[in-house]
Amino acid sequence: MRRVWRWTKRVVLGTIVLLLLVIGGALIFIHTDYGRDFVRRKAEAALLDSFPGGARIGRIEGSVFGTLVIDDLRLNSRDGKPMIIVGTARVKISLLALIGKTVHLDRLELEDVTFDKHPLPEMAAKAPETPKQGGGGSWAIEIPRASVLRGRVVVASATRTVLDLTDLEAQASISVDHGITIAAHALGSSAGKSVEATALISYVNETLAFPLAVAKLDEANVFALAVYLGPRVGGVIRANVPAATAKAMAGITLPGDAELVVTALDGNVDAKATMSGATVRALLDTDLVAKSAKGLVIVDVPDATRLDKRIMGGGIVTASVDASLEHVRGMLTVDGIYRVDQATVGKDRIHATSVIAVDATLAGAWVFLEGGADLGATRATAIAEVTKGKDGGYTLTKSTVIAAASKVGARKTDLAVGSITANLRASGSLYPKPELKVNGSLGGDRVRYGDLSVQTVDLSLNAANVTKLASGHLDLGTVRKGATLLGSASLAAHGSLTRTDAGNVVAIEIDSHTITTASQGTWTGSGGHIVIDPAKITLANLHTGSAGSKVVADVAFTKATKDLTAKVDAQQVALETITPKAKGMVGAHLEVSRRGGRWAGKGHFTAAKLTFPKQPTLASPALPGEAAPPNGGAGSSASPALPGEAAPPNGGAGSSASPA
Repeated sequence: MRRVWRWTKRVVLGTIVLLLLVIGGALIFIHTDYGRDFVRRKAEAALLDSFPGGARIGRIEGSVFGTLVIDDLRLNSRDGKPMIIVGTARVKISLLALIGKTVHLDRLELEDVTFDKHPLPEMAAKAPETPKQGGGGSWAIEIPRASVLRGRVVVASATRTVLDLTDLEAQASISVDHGITIAAHALGSSAGKSVEATALISYVNETLAFPLAVAKLDEANVFALAVYLGPRVGGVIRANVPAATAKAMAGITLPGDAELVVTALDGNVDAKATMSGATVRALLDTDLVAKSAKGLVIVDVPDATRLDKRIMGGGIVTASVDASLEHVRGMLTVDGIYRVDQATVGKDRIHATSVIAVDATLAGAWVFLEGGADLGATRATAIAEVTKGKDGGYTLTKSTVIAAASKVGARKTDLAVGSITANLRASGSLYPKPELKVNGSLGGDRVRYGDLSVQTVDLSLNAANVTKLASGHLDLGTVRKGATLLGSASLAAHGSLTRTDAGNVVAIEIDSHTITTASQGTWTGSGGHIVIDPAKITLANLHTGSAGSKVVADVAFTKATKDLTAKVDAQQVALETITPKAKGMVGAHLEVSRRGGRWAGKGHFTAAKLTFPKQPTLASPALPGEAAPPNGGAGSSASPALPGEAAPPNGGAGSSASPA
């Protein structure tokens, strides 16, 4: 028995000695340059699991019994660019705490730290990782004192830098054990303005809590008390953001100072935001587990001009929402008064009301809109259905728009409409490549532009791709210029829209036209090319004719200078087809231009057998020494008779004739 005990003691003592020798050897090894380099390389390899973009440790110095010094620590994002850079890290670890599975850092100091959150490329899809089994229980981490000196935080989007925080100094206490708790205070500057923050933060059992958080950025401030974000939401948040601070620190232009107050209890949220007299109030019931919310949102804008000088008036927007990540449905109402030019529309303000209903899922949506205004009793109704394709694109399956208005315009305006109705239907691709097909009709009566008026207007539209190609037919009935009847017209055309760097270019091809004049003359034709670009409007090769008459016209108009050039060729034009008060046959070749406000022109004119209605004349007294005309001064001059013709009895008063 003694012999067994003796050998047992020898084995135990030998094992202890071996362990001490191994531990001692390991400690001696890691205190050598080669040993520290070995640990550095192993640490870099371990960090690659969390930072696949790369990890680098410049050098490790010091002792595990004292303070370890790590120089030039770089952790990269997956694009290979640095995300975290630490110039020097000093760490002092408690070795005895490791026995209780606790990593206790007596000291953690980080100097010359940079955190760069920049946009990253899309990450390729990969299979989910299988959770690792075992592990021997969890470890706790305690860092009672952590500090950052000369830190910098950069947060950037794809287009601009959102935050650039420099001269950062921070102190924190961190505990990780079935959750994480952080108490921190930080000072710094951004865009030359001071930044200060104090926060108590914890994340336990999937609940993020801010027992206290205070942040000040120049004159802006945020205060949070007893805030928790878990299955339900609670707490109080108050924020004030002066417009000058938003401009200086974020480059955002606000129309006025903004204020936000949010109170929540067990998921019921009451939020109110104000800016330049406008208020937004939201009363919501939220569930973060289901990722859903339902409630009411009210926006009150008494004077929209304070928000945007281009808008005049005010209104109220009310939204009732029931939403989740997969389904959104609700109703939106808009009621507003908009100030307008009374000389243009006949009143100084318009009262309009709209209702929008939406029911949408990830597979598609339908939308209903009803609107009205007290300008011309305007009414509009629209209904649309949108579906999502297998390729992720969205298609407008069907839609209908019906609108009507009457008595729009004022006496002083150049445009007035007695009544107008529209009935349009659309379908086609919306995203990613819009290709909408639109067809329908538009009708109106008593349309006036300046002294030109049209009794009836009818337009039919058929666009295979509304952004590129369209065709239509236009009928104008009873056209007048002032009190003079001009006639009626019908036009069929097709056109295209091309987008260029200089702007949009509209090209219209005239397929056919018919013009009925006041004397019941009918002019018809086909051909003609109209181009409207950002610089000018041109009409080329317009053909029209009646019986044996023929007219060809070309016109070009420059928008900026209002210069104009026109060329007209007319052959055997019978005047009685244009006006019942004249007879005869005319022809002409004319070239007219207007440049710099001055008119110029040239051409030649032919006429045959012209007859015009007799105009009333006033007798003029005879001058001293002259006898009064025998016919009492009819104001006409006699022209000699042509060969084979007799002179008019009254000397040709009221008419004239010239050879063809």
